[in-house]
Amino acid sequence: MNTKNTCRLLLIVSLVLTMVACGHKDILPDPIGEPVPYTPDGARSWRTIMDEPKYSFFKAAWNRSPIETRIKNSNSAYQTLFIPTNDAFTAAGWTMEKINASSEAVLDSLLAFYVVPGLYKPVTLSTPTHRSIPLNTVLRRTTVPGYSTSQPYIYKLYIGVWKDSMMVNGVPNSKWEENEPAVDGHVYALSRMVTKPTQLMIEYIRSQPRFSMLAMAIDSGNARYTGIYNSNSSNYINFLTGGSVIQRGKATLFLPTNQAFSNSGYNTKDDISARIRQSWPIAYNYNEPGTNFYKRPRVGMDSVLMPHGFALSRNTSENILFGKDLLQYPETFSGFMTKIGQSGYEEHFILETSFANQNGMLMVRDWRSPAGDWQPIVESDIECLNGVIHVVDGWLMRK
Repeated sequence: MNTKNTCRLLLIVSLVLTMVACGHKDILPDPIGEPVPYTPDGARSWRTIMDEPKYSFFKAAWNRSPIETRIKNSNSAYQTLFIPTNDAFTAAGWTMEKINASSEAVLDSLLAFYVVPGLYKPVTLSTPTHRSIPLNTVLRRTTVPGYSTSQPYIYKLYIGVWKDSMMVNGVPNSKWEENEPAVDGHVYALSRMVTKPTQLMIEYIRSQPRFSMLAMAIDSGNARYTGIYNSNSSNYINFLTGGSVIQRGKATLFLPTNQAFSNSGYNTKDDISARIRQSWPIAYNYNEPGTNFYKRPRVGMDSVLMPHGFALSRNTSENILFGKDLLQYPETFSGFMTKIGQSGYEEHFILETSFANQNGMLMVRDWRSPAGDWQPIVESDIECLNGVIHVVDGWLMRK
C-alpha cells in the first residue's frame, strides 16, 4: 500500500472514531450517593460571638470606637479576633466606667491590637514551628523610626504553644480549647490582656540604671568607628533604634546588667576604654580564608557583646525568641542561623548563644565557647518595638 492510500485509511478511521465518541453521551458512570453540601466551620459570625456575656467589656469598647473603619480597610473577608474576657479586663484595671470614660482613640488603639486580618485556625497556630508565629494586627503606627505613613510600623501578636495553653507574646494565656470558629473568621478567648510594646530597645536600655554600663560600652564602642574604620561599624545605635529603613528587623538580646560587668572586672568607663584599646587600631576588612566571607573586625568590647545577641546587628530579619520558645527547644536555637551568608559578601548571621533547660530554668552561654559557664536568665520577655530583651546577671564573655 502506497503512502497516499495509507494516509486516506488513517483519516477514515479517525473520522469513524470521532463519530462514535460523539454518539455516546452517557459514557460516564452515574454518581453514587448524595452530594456533600459545603458547611463552614462555624455557625455564627465573629460579631455574633462577640455578643456573648463574657465579652461584654470588649463589645462595649467596640461600640464606642471607630474600629470598624480598620476592619473595612483591611480588605479581608475573614478576621481572627483574640478577645480578652471580662475577667481579663478587670485584672488589667478596666471597668465599664473606665471604658465609657475613655476616648475613641484610646479604645481604638486598645481593640486594634487584638484583631488580625485573615483566618487563622488552631491547627495552624498550634503546629510546632519551634518559635511563636507572628500575626499582623490592624494596629499601625507611623512615628516609629524607620517607618512612615506609606510604610507604617505594624503591631504583631506572637502565638505559640506552651503545654496545653496558647502562648501570646511570650506569656501562656488561655487554653487551646477556648476558641470558636466563625463563618467569617475565628475567635480566641484570652484569659489575660496583652501589653503592647511602647519603647525602642535603646530607650529601654537608657531608662534602666541596671544597664548603665552596657549603654556606656555601646556608646564607647560606636565612637571608635570613624574615618577608614567606619565601614566596620556594628551600627548598634541604628540596630537598637531601628533608625533607618535597612534596620527594620527585630532581634532577641540577652542584656548583661551592671552586676555582670562588675563580676568581669568592668566598673568604670576607663575599664571599658581599656578593653577597647586592646583591639585598637581596628584591622581592615578582609575575606575569611576557606569561606571567602567578608569579615569586619570589631573593637574588643563589641566582640564580647556578640553572644549577647548583638551578632545580629546587621541582620534585618525578624528574630523574636521568647523565653518559653527557648526553654522548649534549647538545642534548636543554640547557634541558630538566621540568614545564610554569601561568598564574597557578609558571613552567616548566627545567634552566637547557646541555651539549656536546667530543671525548668533557661540558661545561656557563649556558643563559640562551649567550655564557658552557664548563666541563668533572671528576667524574660521584655518586649520592645524592635525586639525582645532577656536579662542576665552573668557575663557571656568569649574566652
